[in-house]
Amino acid sequence: MAASALIIAGLAAAEPGPVERLVEGAILVGTDQATPPADDDPRWRPVTLPDEWRRRRPERSGFAWYRFALPGTAAGDARLAIYLTSLAMNAEAWVNGKPVGSGGRFEEPVARNFNRPLLFPFSGALLDGTHNVIHVRLFCYATPHHGYLGPIEVGPDALLQPRFERQ
Repeated sequence: MAASALIIAGLAAAEPGPVERLVEGAILVGTDQATPPADDDPRWRPVTLPDEWRRRRPERSGFAWYRFALPGTAAGDARLAIYLTSLAMNAEAWVNGKPVGSGGRFEEPVARNFNRPLLFPFSGALLDGTHNVIHVRLFCYATPHHGYLGPIEVGPDALLQPRFERQ
């Protein structure tokens, strides 16, 4: 199922551009693979954020991948960021198939970013002019630490870094 279109305009501008909140158009697949599943993997299912596993998938623990489509413009050398506003337990982010940040270890002892935001800066050169994909890999333990992924924001690092620091 295709994700809904989100347009990030003006990311390459010298002045800080808009921040997009990714709340719709995500798809999810539960798998422990270390790289994003193929786009045509039949296990992808639609989901909206915030995604609280306890309510939607109480039997689920371990790993899952989220995918967000970002059709839009290339951003050149602009410094951008992905801001995970809240999550449980640990996460990493990829842009167009390239890893851009991790909250730490996914092996025991797993990094515990429970209810702690994460910020992953990246170069706008990773974006292209037509179709961009963000993947977020999430890990959580079984009860009582069910998985959770709150709203995600993508935009200029200069705008997202202060939000992250305030949290």
